[in-house]
This record gives sequence, structure tokens and C-alpha cells, in this order.
Amino acid sequence: MKIRLLPWIPICCLLVVSSSLAGCSGTGAQLPDLVEVTGTVSLDGEPLEKAQVTFEPQKASEEGWGRSSSAYTDAAGHFILQYKQNISGATPGLHHVIISKREGDDPATSPEVLPVQYNESTTLTADVTQAGPNEFTFDLTSK
Repeated sequence: MKIRLLPWIPICCLLVVSSSLAGCSGTGAQLPDLVEVTGTVSLDGEPLEKAQVTFEPQKASEEGWGRSSSAYTDAAGHFILQYKQNISGATPGLHHVIISKREGDDPATSPEVLPVQYNESTTLTADVTQAGPNEFTFDLTSK
């Protein structure tokens, strides 16, 4: 007896794809408590424009939230952290702060402008509190 599998292949593929996409809708996704975090970055006393600022939680909270928040500085060196696209803020707690600025069109291959103590081997930290205010100033030096 021959079993015809051909008609079942598209149905099986459809079931696999639809079940895998069901978890990607984002509905019902719970966010951690977030607080607004803003600040300014300067380099040798001048506002640092187009620098990437990232706050990485030093340890995940009990609920397992540990996602970093980031932003780019504007012409005045000001930033407002984003947790996700269109969702601003950061999780409360102690964070490592990474500030990076690259020159050139391709950030992946462009050289880092800032010293390593602000990015690869950061020494910067920030304590984000539920009560706030959470406005931080980072006065960097090029040497």
C-alpha cells in the first residue's frame, strides 16, 4: 500500500510556520518597571554629538530582566534612553555605562574615537533609582 505524502507537506509547513509566529506577535509581553533616564555627554568640555550611550544592568533583577537601554546624543550632547523602539526608560538599579563614538560611515569598521575606559573597559557607572531624578552628566576627556 502506497501512502501519498505530497498533499500533507504544504499543510505541515503551514502549521510549523504559524505556530512559530504565534509567539512573535508581542501581545501580552510584559515589560519591567522602567524609569526615564536622561543626561548629557561632553568631551574635553564640549558637547559630544552622535555618541552611543548604553546602560547595561550590572545584574538581572529577580524577574530576570536585564536588558540594556541605549540612545544617541544630539548636537548638545543630550540623550534620552530607550528600552525598546518607541519605549523610553531603563530598569532601576546599578548599571555599567558604555559610551562609544565612531568616525566614518560604517560603525562596524570605523575606529573608536573615545578612550577604552568609556567603552570596551568602561569604568563608568550609574545608579538608576525608582524615585529619580535620573539625569546623568558624563564629562569625558580624550586623554
